[in-house]
Amino acid sequence: MKKILTIAAVLMLLVSLTGPAQAETCEYDTEWGILTIYFDWTYETASGHYPYNSGQLEGYWSGQDTLEGQWYQSDSDGYFVFHFHQTGFNGSWMYSSDSNWRGNWDGYLRGCY
Repeated sequence: MKKILTIAAVLMLLVSLTGPAQAETCEYDTEWGILTIYFDWTYETASGHYPYNSGQLEGYWSGQDTLEGQWYQSDSDGYFVFHFHQTGFNGSWMYSSDSNWRGNWDGYLRGCY
């Protein structure tokens, strides 16, 4: 029993020394292609890219599960908001010149690494 407690204590110490992940990359299936997002948990920001018109995005966390920011493509730019859940996100997008959301931008989680 003492040996098991010692091993458990050592494992807990190792976990505490390594700390939580400070960054994570996840991929999502979207109607614009595979969206790869790099999450920087230290600064509560995210950046990503997708194949449609060389798309890129930059965002920040505005709530516990909400990422909002700007997207850029070779022919246009605008804003987005993503609401994350266990299997991906539901979101909306608009062009920079719009005053209302244009459509949905949903993603289904493929995996994180």
